[in-house]
Amino acid sequence: MEGPSPMRCPAVLHRALAATAMAAPLAAGLVLVTAMPAAAADPREVRFSSLCGAVRVDWGPDGRVIGDPGLGRTLVLRNGAVVEEFDMGPRGNHQIGAAPGDIVELRWPDIGQSRDYRYLVRRDCDNPPRLRVTPQHDCFRAELKLENSGSTPIEGFAVASPEPPRQHPISIPPGSSYRYLPLSDGDRYGLRATLPDGSYALWLAATYRLPDGCDRDHITVQVDDACQGVQVRVANGADGAIVLAVGAEGRGNFYHRNVPARTTHTFVVPVETGTVLRLRDVTGNLDFGGHTVGEASCATPTPSGGADPTSAPSVEPTAGGPGGGGGLPVTGVQTAALAGGGAMLAAAGVTLLMIVRRRRLRFTAPGVDR
Repeated sequence: MEGPSPMRCPAVLHRALAATAMAAPLAAGLVLVTAMPAAAADPREVRFSSLCGAVRVDWGPDGRVIGDPGLGRTLVLRNGAVVEEFDMGPRGNHQIGAAPGDIVELRWPDIGQSRDYRYLVRRDCDNPPRLRVTPQHDCFRAELKLENSGSTPIEGFAVASPEPPRQHPISIPPGSSYRYLPLSDGDRYGLRATLPDGSYALWLAATYRLPDGCDRDHITVQVDDACQGVQVRVANGADGAIVLAVGAEGRGNFYHRNVPARTTHTFVVPVETGTVLRLRDVTGNLDFGGHTVGEASCATPTPSGGADPTSAPSVEPTAGGPGGGGGLPVTGVQTAALAGGGAMLAAAGVTLLMIVRRRRLRFTAPGVDR
């Protein structure tokens, strides 16, 4: 078989080298394109708008996003307080409950940026909720303080917690009211509202953290019999408040006392003699034991010696000069002498006056014989 012509070999080699030279930049360009990451989400793409009772947040492009991780860890703040934390993807939306004038802020700690928005009521929104929500973590439970500054109850709200029912509908009356949620460390809880359009707005989403010191080493209870009941002393050394529940067989928990963090309260619980008491925190996590109520005297104690504590002691002055045992100085002799001298001077003055009045003065004019 006849091989390739010697004249054609240089041409074939030339074409091969040219193809290789053209493929190298294309391959390099392909490597560069595949190595470049997709553009990260931009906080400037976050858009705020007002709903009836909530702020809506939209972010990201309308189309499909490939390879964009989003803005990541996002904190939601209302009036400076964190009310939620979530992971913001490349696109989506979120609705945060708000009252008129509230400032809603999105903060991205990992990139050091934030955006905020003041909620203004829309004209087509009738009677938006005027609500303030303040959470507090006590020992073994979360406290929700709900402040309704409106004149009518707020409806359509639900409390979310691990305890069934997980969504518990509530009505929030005007003024201040409280909701208590028994929780364990790490439990999630929250508060959400149903908007007029049927969608939901989140007012609070939080993770419960058990305060330090919520144990028998830091919280002590002492019970002593007292007149018509028992005297209870609760020393709370924990970083969270505790509610002591006093119960008895057949009566359940009939007395409750809230003891704030790092305080000591002493109080009297009225109860009949012979009652067997049980003392524990209101959630049942700490048991402080029992006590059987005994007899106690109700008489007012009398001081030793039989003295009447209401009478003032009498003081008898003692004779003596200055430094003589602390008695009052005797001044009667000096006073009598001064009084006698004054009387003598007064008598002498009266005598002189009488003599002067008896004496007649006569004037004789020159040349006149009397």
